[in-house]
Amino acid sequence: MPEPELPFSWDTEFSLVTDRFVLYDGAKLFAWTYGIVAVLFTAIFLLQGEPRAVLPLLGMFALAVAGLALLAIAIMAVIFRNRFQARITISAHGVVVESRSRVGRILNRVAAIGGALGRSPTTAGAGLLAMSSESVGIEWTDVRRVRQHADQLVLSLMNSWRVVLRIYCTPENYDQVRDLVTRQAGAGTAARAGRAAAGGAS
Repeated sequence: MPEPELPFSWDTEFSLVTDRFVLYDGAKLFAWTYGIVAVLFTAIFLLQGEPRAVLPLLGMFALAVAGLALLAIAIMAVIFRNRFQARITISAHGVVVESRSRVGRILNRVAAIGGALGRSPTTAGAGLLAMSSESVGIEWTDVRRVRQHADQLVLSLMNSWRVVLRIYCTPENYDQVRDLVTRQAGAGTAARAGRAAAGGAS
């Protein structure tokens, strides 16, 4: 099958609550959130000489994070109906994933406008942050590794330490996209090495 011309775009959709990558990424997000908050407040209370307050506080944080996780699952299952639509575009510069979820776009704008009208910076900020995440991407020079998940038709693009983007392919284009991504990531590695060599020479 011939390699598609760039830019190459397609629309796809994937499940939320039942997708192992969504659950895994969500679990990491909540775990990092809890860990950072736990370390920060543990240090504060120990410096204040109140070690007995640490465990009850950590328990409260754990309940709060668990509640947020359950709320997120409920939103994905009920409001989004366990489906998320996206458009993926591969270009010579990198990969961009755009949200095509009408429900998500409406909720983000409602949160931003409602927060502004209600004078709630937290709500408005959350809505604006979500709007900014409706389109995310990565340049080829930042891709250090490509993980292939053929059974799930997914490609994971990583930087030096974490997964930055997941590409959800279709049964029809997985092989094409895999070969295209592998080639472009290799070109990005070569460009990065060339820049490093030029910098070292100068």
